Amino acid sequence: MTEYDVQYAIIHHWQNSGNMFIPNLCSGYGEMDVLRLTKAGYAYEFEVKISRSDFKADIKKTHKHHCYSVVFEKKTDAWIEHNGKKGIPNYFAYVAPKGIIPVELVPEYAGLYEFDESTGLIITVKTPPRIHNEKQKDFWETKALQSLHAKYLYHYWFKLKESKAV
Repeated sequence: MTEYDVQYAIIHHWQNSGNMFIPNLCSGYGEMDVLRLTKAGYAYEFEVKISRSDFKADIKKTHKHHCYSVVFEKKTDAWIEHNGKKGIPNYFAYVAPKGIIPVELVPEYAGLYEFDESTGLIITVKTPPRIHNEKQKDFWETKALQSLHAKYLYHYWFKLKESKAV
């Protein structure tokens, strides 16, 4: 099983609800494995973890998790005061194969979904709570366009360079 298998399952699970999905989107807090943007303007970040060690490494991303926690707990923080909530999704959840992440290790501001490889289904273990109420649809749509532009441009120049190789 790969990250792409889980990304596909996430998108397939919520595809009929009028959402926009962007895989591997860079935000101000690192790369999101999948961003789901609802028609109402709420952003969901899905962080895919294939192994327990992968999950433990993610928890060590202290800046990201500190900021998500501060906003969720409605505390003040110099970084958040200066930068606002831009780049912080309304909801954050881990998605991993069954049994990889114990629910008691999931931060209070995060949810947990499990991927059942035998059925290809996503199962809710812990529903993610709302981190904040601020809708940032324009911000996320701009990020999506920037990401698509960068990926397209990279592939275009790579192919162009490759075609001119001797």
